[in-house]
Amino acid sequence: MSAAGSILFTLALTSIAAGGVAWAAARLADRALASPRHTVWIWRAARLAILAPILGFILASLAPRIAPDAREGGVGADLFALPAMQLPVDAIQPVMSAAQSAAEAAILPAGFLVLIVYVFGLAAAIARAAGRRIALATLLRTARTAPEALQRQAADWRRRLMVDPDQGDIQVVEAKLSPFVTGLKPVIVMPRALLGEPGAEMALAHELMHVRRGDERDRLVGEWLTTFFWFNPFAVMIERRLAGARELACDADLLDELGAPARRDYARALTKSAPIHGEARLHCAFLTDAKDLRVRRVKAILAHAPAPRGARLAAGAAGALVLVAAAPAAASAWWAAAEPSEAVPSASQETVPADRPRGVLSAHIAEASQAVQDAIEADEFETAEATASAALARDELTAYERSVLLRQRGHARFLLENVAGAIADFEAAIGTGAPSDSEIASLLMNVGQLYAVSGQYERAIESLRSALDGPDDAGPRPLRLLAQLYVQTDQFDNALDAAEQYLARVDAPTDDDRILIAHIYDQVGRPEDAASHYERYFQSLAEPSTGQILTLVNLYNDAGRPDDAQRLWDEHDMAEWARQRALEEHDG
Repeated sequence: MSAAGSILFTLALTSIAAGGVAWAAARLADRALASPRHTVWIWRAARLAILAPILGFILASLAPRIAPDAREGGVGADLFALPAMQLPVDAIQPVMSAAQSAAEAAILPAGFLVLIVYVFGLAAAIARAAGRRIALATLLRTARTAPEALQRQAADWRRRLMVDPDQGDIQVVEAKLSPFVTGLKPVIVMPRALLGEPGAEMALAHELMHVRRGDERDRLVGEWLTTFFWFNPFAVMIERRLAGARELACDADLLDELGAPARRDYARALTKSAPIHGEARLHCAFLTDAKDLRVRRVKAILAHAPAPRGARLAAGAAGALVLVAAAPAAASAWWAAAEPSEAVPSASQETVPADRPRGVLSAHIAEASQAVQDAIEADEFETAEATASAALARDELTAYERSVLLRQRGHARFLLENVAGAIADFEAAIGTGAPSDSEIASLLMNVGQLYAVSGQYERAIESLRSALDGPDDAGPRPLRLLAQLYVQTDQFDNALDAAEQYLARVDAPTDDDRILIAHIYDQVGRPEDAASHYERYFQSLAEPSTGQILTLVNLYNDAGRPDDAQRLWDEHDMAEWARQRALEEHDG
């Protein structure tokens, strides 16, 4: 299966797994929760759990693969010490994009099949949703304005429930159905047959409470979710439970407004609205297709009491536990994004001739390359090095095959802390002439960083300059490393050129960047620029150290800004520090 198809399949499975776990956890929490009105938060957490694998995958895909250099602020003479230059492991992963493309081309139909199944299922789900929308639009076209008596009742309830006057407009239809709320700007649809019935006013109040709570917007979120997650049966099951929880919460909120005397009338209106003797069913706000939910609502209404203290906190904690239960599935999706599989062709897929074009591996080299990669991923670096070396000893390797194996062995040697061996392999891979221009630039940057790690700064500079001189844009990061290397070798004019190019290409310089450029400006005799950059770094410090204060004071003085130097000296009471320092030296 292609990488895209594999990821899509993985996300579907993890979403279903997360939904199943969340469903079971929410059921337990629902039964245990003392206050039914707050179960809505539990089922919303279960809904979010279905999305957790997708969100995990997106976050992992957006997360930067290479962390920026970490550096602690120095003091005094150590202020401008450069951070240790560590070679990011991700930067030296073997470049096998061409081999992967050849492999995926042979097995692409599997990935397309997964995608096609999802698209067809999505189209069917969208068609069903569109059908419901068309039926609703057809019904609303037959609606009429509510009678004045009903309008007055609605106005009274809007004031009582503190609903905006322009919310919850009432439309009356001839169809036999339950009153309901629809639309982002809520409209209440009432059946004409219900008007004048004893429970009509309670039904109207119930729907206006739905408007105040924003339940229709929440329902629309669920409709979107079940459409796009059509393959997940738990999405539908959770939304059904959430719909019931919204009804319980709406009942509880309305009873809070009505008061205790109205409980029995409210429950009586609910029970009397149930269909009897197989007559044509007239739905109202109190009816639901789930008989057990109707029973739960009646029991909850009769037992209604103000929410106990801590009920909201308990519901929030239960919802958090539901999300925690689904966390492993989200973590699996994160891992799928963070660790994409390396696809290589198998022996059964080998059909190319001996004079293979660039980007195609023979069956036995593909097998060896996969074994090396598997060993690296299993942290068996010595095995990876030995496997790559055995494959490199074969006869009749193409230049591309040799370059792939050399890069893999170089990676293994780097992980074994064999820096010299890694450098030799990466340089040999370049020497095959098989890598593309962008691959060569990447390898040269790796080699440059390895030379820097081993203290061979001049050779590191040579490799990085070659990478930057290539046809492809290597990005700003090598320029910063190059500036550091020039500083290490006291080539401050060259360091300034590299640092200024770097600063021109980054959106927001870091504190480390400010310190580096300030040091370079100071060394080339531009104290005003040095003070300006260090000043911006200094302003970001919550509690500057004595050494940092003294550094900026000295830079102000060098830049001909004695007033700023004196101000800073006084602000931080440096006179007292100088007196204490003099006493210590005298005592010493």
